[in-house]
Amino acid sequence: MIYVGLWMVAAFISAIVANNKNRSGVLWFFFTILFAPLVLVALVMPKVEKKVAQTTQTGEASREVVVETVEGGKVVTVRMPAEIKCPMCAEIIKGEALKCRFCGHDLSEWREEYIEKNKDSLILIDHGHENLDPDNMLRTADYHNSNGNSQKAAAYYRLILQKYPETEHAEIAQKSLSG
Repeated sequence: MIYVGLWMVAAFISAIVANNKNRSGVLWFFFTILFAPLVLVALVMPKVEKKVAQTTQTGEASREVVVETVEGGKVVTVRMPAEIKCPMCAEIIKGEALKCRFCGHDLSEWREEYIEKNKDSLILIDHGHENLDPDNMLRTADYHNSNGNSQKAAAYYRLILQKYPETEHAEIAQKSLSG
């Protein structure tokens, strides 16, 4: 008799919890009567949400991908949006795609235009340097700074801030960027 009482209490509790989570309380009440222990475990678990890259109005995603390109005869690494909108069919595709998987549009011209248009805001890092440790990144940034290439030095400082936040290297990079 006690077990039946506890079972009913559990059913009411699961209905209340389900209702608070914007789920059908009545349905969960009957599920609990049928599968009491499993339903309580399922209700206690957090709701799983599908993660989708947030895109801006221009179709740029919030995270970026690294793409290699040639600039002035030298291979450099450029950070491109993770997802882009195809200029022909407006479908969302990966930033490193060479052609649209939906309509087959060649994206090489778009990529060149994007790099040219956003050259000031893109992080241009020498080939292979995006995986340097923070000490070597600081040295490379200081080297570019001392040779008068402050834009490239700033790109390395921003990369340090992005990859190694809340470290002494990030503090040094922040001071160099602001001062």
